[in-house]
Amino acid sequence: MAHRFRFTDDQWLPVRPEELFPFFMQPTNLSRIMGRAMQVTVLHTTHDPLEAGALIRYRFRQNGLPLRWTSRIVECVPPLYFVDEQVEGPFAYWRHTHRLEAENGGTRVIDDLELEVPLGWLGRLAWPLIVRPNLRRTFNQRKQAMEALFPTDGAFSAARLAGVAPTT
Repeated sequence: MAHRFRFTDDQWLPVRPEELFPFFMQPTNLSRIMGRAMQVTVLHTTHDPLEAGALIRYRFRQNGLPLRWTSRIVECVPPLYFVDEQVEGPFAYWRHTHRLEAENGGTRVIDDLELEVPLGWLGRLAWPLIVRPNLRRTFNQRKQAMEALFPTDGAFSAARLAGVAPTT
């Protein structure tokens, strides 16, 4: 019997949801926020910017292993949330809800993942030993990248108000 796991994470950024949402809808930004170690490359997308129904094909490395992944945006309600589901990839099931909630003049980005690890009991054993730690490391890397792009010291917000693009 399949067992679904849940993983959640959140991060506050000093950018309003209506400013941040378009950033997430640009497929090329995935490689900018996922860390150099993962070497994410978007191979194809059916929509740019992303919207409900869009397919995204990409490749990346996890623990040195090359992987391919295809996901579909199944729900998209700007600037509140979007949901992607794995169509093809390493998991038996993957559903990732990205919520953007206005908070203290910025945005709380909340990630809620529901997933199944393949291989039955081996997958259930791999969850606490390999999969969950990999997810934690991946989301920590993403947090660092997002903080560099949208610094909490207000540099991004000030640049945005002045009409100047932030430097990366």
